[in-house]
Amino acid sequence: MSDIFKPKPGPVLRWSRGLHALWGIGATGLGGILWGAEGMALGGVAVTVGGFAWEVSNHYTPGKHRNGDGWDYLSFVAGALIPPILSAIF
Repeated sequence: MSDIFKPKPGPVLRWSRGLHALWGIGATGLGGILWGAEGMALGGVAVTVGGFAWEVSNHYTPGKHRNGDGWDYLSFVAGALIPPILSAIF
């Protein structure tokens, strides 16, 4: 799989990774709002698995960046962790 995941050139912190994190926050948070703790967990799983699939699919679809990026995937995961952490605190 080493030919599928390659880092994008440039800085680690960028606006597109913020969007990846927002997808994670949105899916996990919306699941929690609509269906409680089970929905939040399911939303987190969905965005984690879906984010991985998205990054892998970049290798097989046309576009500017033809490789998955581990930092982008970790942005999905980090976003998915925010609603459960906030839920536990508040």
